Amino acid sequence: MLWLGAVIFSRRAVMRYIGIPIPALALVLPLAWEQLQRGNLFGVFADPGLPNAHASTSLLDLLLGLPESGVGGWASIGSAVGMSSDTVMLIAFILLAPLALLALVSLFLRRAGLAAVAAVVGILGFATAVAATLISVSSTGSLEVSIWPGAGLSLYWLGLVGAATFGLSTFKRFASLPAVLAAFAITILAVPVATSTLTATSDVHSSTGQSLPAFVTAEAASNPRVGTLVLNPQADGGLAASIVHGMGATLETQSTLAATTSTVSPEAQNVAELVGNLASRSGTDASVQLAQLGVEFVVLTPPTGGAATPDAQAVLARSKTAFDSNSSLTSIGETFAGELWQITGTPGSRRCRPSRRRTRVRPSVC
Repeated sequence: MLWLGAVIFSRRAVMRYIGIPIPALALVLPLAWEQLQRGNLFGVFADPGLPNAHASTSLLDLLLGLPESGVGGWASIGSAVGMSSDTVMLIAFILLAPLALLALVSLFLRRAGLAAVAAVVGILGFATAVAATLISVSSTGSLEVSIWPGAGLSLYWLGLVGAATFGLSTFKRFASLPAVLAAFAITILAVPVATSTLTATSDVHSSTGQSLPAFVTAEAASNPRVGTLVLNPQADGGLAASIVHGMGATLETQSTLAATTSTVSPEAQNVAELVGNLASRSGTDASVQLAQLGVEFVVLTPPTGGAATPDAQAVLARSKTAFDSNSSLTSIGETFAGELWQITGTPGSRRCRPSRRRTRVRPSVC
């Protein structure tokens, strides 16, 4: 939007701005062409990287300029002090009111034309954010992932602040009081998000750098091609399966094309049938198939958060029972990543006896 405005209003200097999007277009065209070949053009709009299964966002949260539910963290604070969600939402709108009133009043002041342009930009950003929540082009496990509305809301904030700024520019002497009031109110609204890292309430936090058990990473140190079948119980009672090689999945192994696929490949179908047999007491010896896939370990992760439904707990218990009764699997024990099994007789693998200490698995017991 900023680029389009610069092109429209630059007049004779238009050539300075006309080529700015070319590098971005050069980066996105291969992805767009690939999605077009697959018949999934809307896949171009998918958020890049690892799909984030965020919760649905209400229209009221979007009106507040917040890309997720929970009133920017104020909902949890309100529940802690005994306030209802409706009261918290009302307070949030009161905090937004000074800025919104300034933007509205600016449409009737001297610079109403510029304020109207800013208001249209804000409306366009809000409409984009609402549309994003209605479009799901990627998935993770059994969950459909809608487009993150934050990009559209940034345009919404740009238009809102821009219109308020044009209105304040006509106040001259009396502009400081409403400006400070609006800025202070917005700052109060943003406090939970701004301080989430300091208060350890942020979803972004430090980790150990390991996504697989130490037993697996120790084996992968000498054999980088060692494969691990990672199973995640889903809220609907299914199992999400992925094969990870080496010491664990990394960001450069993530693919937007893979996250937005709408068909099941023959390889994925074979893995699904293999996992279905493993997670059921079918008596099938899957060691040969797992060896063909390069899999030496199986990790069954426990469901957490909203995924810890009764169906997920049931499939977790059923899978553990099936794995323990399968002669081709040897139980290693509980790890931070979940329950771990080793494939018996996998070519290149070493038969290990599990450590009796469940708090730490030592590869030196092999």
